[in-house]
Amino acid sequence: TGNERKNSDLDIILIFKKLPEKKFYREEIYGEDVEWMAKIFHKNNNFMKEFGEYLVTGIFLYQVVWIGTYIIKKAKLEYKKGLNITNDEKAKYRQFLIHKIHGMEDDTKNPYLFFRHLSAFFDRSTRWYSKIVYNEYSKPLYLAIPEIRKRDPKYHKLLSIIISNASNKKKIEAGYGIVNYLFKKNWFSLLNII
Repeated sequence: TGNERKNSDLDIILIFKKLPEKKFYREEIYGEDVEWMAKIFHKNNNFMKEFGEYLVTGIFLYQVVWIGTYIIKKAKLEYKKGLNITNDEKAKYRQFLIHKIHGMEDDTKNPYLFFRHLSAFFDRSTRWYSKIVYNEYSKPLYLAIPEIRKRDPKYHKLLSIIISNASNKKKIEAGYGIVNYLFKKNWFSLLNII
């Protein structure tokens, strides 16, 4: 897709009429790191449930019939519509991030556990950013970070603190800043969360 790096793997979706016994696998093929998954496609299937965010940057490599072209075209239309996540989903996202911050607070003296919570927090706060702020599907990290840097320098600054050599206390403060930033809209009062 033009975003590959020297050691990028190939993520491949294979479309079958009938699912094979092995539905997902990672292997080396001709010296390339390949992660593939098997899917069945029917026009009447719930497209986003079946393919989700896998096709945000997808292209098709080979097709026997029209299926590859149709899937990519349908994906682009679905991604344009946006997510329209519900307040309940936002509340779940927020609670997960708060849970990870609380884990960091509890484990400031245990670097292994602190890092575990911090990693999960960073991953989600990066992937969920476009969902929550822009109603867009998540992008891979290597695309999300440059986009965040360009679109939202303040948010990027908070993420930069999370991955820096700052103290655990500063990282926790940045975590709360991220949560406050992501969920600054007043929909919490409607749900009696805060």
